[in-house]
Amino acid sequence: MIMKRILFLVMVLCFSVLFTGQVLTVFAIGQTTNPIIIKNALRGNEYHQTMIVVNTEKSDTQVNFVASGQISEWAKFYKLNDFESSLLKIEMKPGEVLSMSVLFKVPSGMPNGEYKGFIGAVKQSDSVENIEESSATVSQRIDREVTIEVNDDEIVSFEVSVIPKTYNLEKNEMLSIRLIYDNQGNISISPQVQVKIKEDGQVIHNSIYPYPADQLSVKPGTIYEIPIIEIPTSKLEEGEYIAELSFSTDKGVAIEKDFFFSMGGVVVVDDDDDNKKSFSSFILQIGGGSTPLGLLFAGAFVLLISIFLFAKMRRKTRD
Repeated sequence: MIMKRILFLVMVLCFSVLFTGQVLTVFAIGQTTNPIIIKNALRGNEYHQTMIVVNTEKSDTQVNFVASGQISEWAKFYKLNDFESSLLKIEMKPGEVLSMSVLFKVPSGMPNGEYKGFIGAVKQSDSVENIEESSATVSQRIDREVTIEVNDDEIVSFEVSVIPKTYNLEKNEMLSIRLIYDNQGNISISPQVQVKIKEDGQVIHNSIYPYPADQLSVKPGTIYEIPIIEIPTSKLEEGEYIAELSFSTDKGVAIEKDFFFSMGGVVVVDDDDDNKKSFSSFILQIGGGSTPLGLLFAGAFVLLISIFLFAKMRRKTRD
């Protein structure tokens, strides 16, 4: 009995932490129901949000996606981060958790103001109920409230995770760097990056990498990783170096980052907190691009380990 109470409290605590401000409503289907609020939206621009849908049925279920209210014509549904073709319905397997993208496009002629509506996941039932000698198909719909505030102010705001493949390179090994953009502003961005490599304060390499022409710009509310950039190191001797990265848009330089790396047998440990974002990247990957879903899976794993260790300790105590 005591163990059951402890496990119940652990589960409550985990889910309270994971879903603060975000409730997952589950009947036959469910979706995250915390309200979507988009502020400082510009006319003619697109804004991305993630939608998580769950099929709790024991059979395959067809789920339709709909929008209603003042924003009914603004919303389109897509596979996660795949904006090539819209998605109006999908067949979900039992227990499947689906992360998908919702793209809101504010019409060009909209006046400033606040616009409200809903996005919904609809499960159409196979059963038919008789109502006053007529038949009606029973369906279930889970709505998520949407509020979009439209104004004229352009806001450029983004973060970028700089993740080197390694901080310790072998001779002639390329310096490979992952760049993951998080657009927190209200306009799409295509930042270019300038990379300077320094030794003892002297610039020994200086290059500019434009945003890849074959990649989509980073839409507001989107986290997007561009292809790895690779920097030749054939002219670098064995030793320690610092890479300085400047990210800029047409508004000027927005963010500057740096990290240390080495060539040859020298070992470098980078203590810069800004570069310790591999955990965030890991959470995004296991969540299919959704931080809340990634945290859910991570929390579930921690919970299972905690239960296992607790049970093992109790067995040792009894022995």
